[in-house]
Amino acid sequence: LPSQAELRRAEPLRRAASTTGPEDLPQRDAYTGDISCDDRVDVSDAVMLARYLNQDKGVSPCEAGLFRADTDLDGSVTTDDLTLLMQIIARQI
Repeated sequence: LPSQAELRRAEPLRRAASTTGPEDLPQRDAYTGDISCDDRVDVSDAVMLARYLNQDKGVSPCEAGLFRADTDLDGSVTTDDLTLLMQIIARQI
């Protein structure tokens, strides 16, 4: 069996390996979902994202808007982001 001293030395490592708190996860901010870069998150952002996902050539979000379009923070912009954006707009989440 490990001694008390060995257990005390291993405790911070064990805690770090088994703890994933909210501070370790990517966080949304007030601009997440603001695809149109107008400092608001509203239905126009959902429309723009839907058009972008459908490869509408008439839509060209700014670079920051594309970054903000990743509402689920998984690193890619998909229909899941559009669904989440609509829930955010409807204040369901």
